[in-house]
Amino acid sequence: MESQQRKSESRETIERQPLFDREFFDIQMHFAEVLSNLRHEPLASGLESYTALPNFFEYAAPFSWDQVLKGLSNSSNAADYLYRSYLSLDHSNPPHEVRFGCFEYGQPHDGEIQIHFNNRDHRHGGPLGRSKVPERIRELKEMFTYIKALNFEAKEVRGRSWLYNVDAYKRLFPPSYFESARPDDDEYMLRTIAVWGQFIDNDNHTKKDVRDEFLARLKHINEDNVMSMFPLPLLTTHAPLEDFYTFYGIE
Repeated sequence: MESQQRKSESRETIERQPLFDREFFDIQMHFAEVLSNLRHEPLASGLESYTALPNFFEYAAPFSWDQVLKGLSNSSNAADYLYRSYLSLDHSNPPHEVRFGCFEYGQPHDGEIQIHFNNRDHRHGGPLGRSKVPERIRELKEMFTYIKALNFEAKEVRGRSWLYNVDAYKRLFPPSYFESARPDDDEYMLRTIAVWGQFIDNDNHTKKDVRDEFLARLKHINEDNVMSMFPLPLLTTHAPLEDFYTFYGIE
């Protein structure tokens, strides 16, 4: 088991990822301002509760998110300060986790394993292009082979992401998994790339059409429709773990 883990860890090479552009930060900052004003909350609280921005400072030096918030309160241009702080980070020191290319999984909770996607393939064609399907399938097969060897008590796999709206992503999984997709209105997920990832392309540049649609929707935001502001809704999916073993041919 230990040798398998070392093999898996050595195989997972994290590519240096392109930096997010300024617009991606500005969109989230604007959303936090709008929703914070609607709920009569301070902007600092809105940035923590309604954006994924704190995550970008979690594992990088020299700033912590708390330090950024302190500087933000003294800045005359909050958006500019926030992005300049991000650019000054050391982006070469990602957390040490077992990863399988673009995929990873969370520790089992309540009998479920949650899987996550993060674009670590910025080569031509993007991570979900048709030519990349065999590679993504291989990564998933390796991950679920690894999970099976760990002999977790979990029986279900769960996913939560905007990506389950995308056919190129759904084709990587068992039909029972993506066919279970349902809207997810949990506002806690506003803190994750599982919601905000729909705004960026393969080079981490903001998609102008998605941005424009989002900004138009925000003009009609109220307490009852926060999650429906996003062009592609957050979806939650689930299926038996055994379906994944069967789909990927894992004995």
